[in-house]
Amino acid sequence: MIVNLVMLFLFIYKNFNNLQNIFYIFLNKWFLVIFFIIFLHYFFNALIFKIFVNLHTSYHLHHGLITFLISSFYSKIIPAANAGKIMQTYVLKKQGVQMNIAVSLTVMEFILRKIIIFLIVIFSIIFRLNFFLKIGFNKIAYFAIIFGFFV
Repeated sequence: MIVNLVMLFLFIYKNFNNLQNIFYIFLNKWFLVIFFIIFLHYFFNALIFKIFVNLHTSYHLHHGLITFLISSFYSKIIPAANAGKIMQTYVLKKQGVQMNIAVSLTVMEFILRKIIIFLIVIFSIIFRLNFFLKIGFNKIAYFAIIFGFFV
């Protein structure tokens, strides 16, 4: 750890102007774009929770945001990344949603997320088909995609 700190100090000390320019360029161009994309991710997940829960009970958008943030946090700190769904169900129960509805909402959100990921992969393959044909995209790859969808 001491070696890392010394190397970091030497890098910053010798390349401070370059580092300052990199941060300036990054903060000007990409920081707002990244912040906006993260905001959209949180907003749409909160909206999904609001829409699904409003099918059964009254639910607000900020409750959906809280539920998503808590489940995301627990998914990140647990090595298997499975605790997020358990905490999502727990938070929904604490927010007044019945347990059977909370579990079914968690499953619906999981299935919707997997369908969206599958569609993104399919669209990326369709739009970049020439690339995949160059690298040898064959019947085994098609089988793997179909199998991956059902798994």
